[in-house]
Amino acid sequence: MASFDRPSWLPPGLLTPFFAPAPGTAVPPLDGAAGDPNGVVANGAAATNAAAAPQPVPASPNPAGVPPSSLWGRLVPPLADNASTLMALGGGLAGARTWGEGIGRGLTQAAQTSLEQQKLDQVQRNQGMTYAMLVRQGVSPQAAIAAAQNPHLLSFVLRQLARGPERGGR
Repeated sequence: MASFDRPSWLPPGLLTPFFAPAPGTAVPPLDGAAGDPNGVVANGAAATNAAAAPQPVPASPNPAGVPPSSLWGRLVPPLADNASTLMALGGGLAGARTWGEGIGRGLTQAAQTSLEQQKLDQVQRNQGMTYAMLVRQGVSPQAAIAAAQNPHLLSFVLRQLARGPERGGR
């Protein structure tokens, strides 16, 4: 891993989580005896060091890496789920001459954005359920994704499924 010279104005240790290897990931040695990152040893043979290959990192239940029991861990999910609403609220506040005008504009924009976000969430849930149903019926995952997002293709796929295997379905 390349070294990083921290600017003097950054507090020490601030960037360590971004440049440190992820837990459980093996970092291959870069010296000539063990080989280079491409797996070639000094004499030209391929490296057989199994530890040099990066190991998959298990997915963290909390993407921010913050323990869910901490205050910040409890605040992050609701803020992330309502990010567009909060952005609309901030946009209304930023463009106003007074606090009252900003809060009024922000709440109006946030209400509209919240309704749009709820509609989008419902569409995504419906598409996910349609995809799952099509895959259970034997449709390929690629065709199921396309059909879940395109109503005309979905009606064609459903007609094909209704015909059954003897008439050109599945």
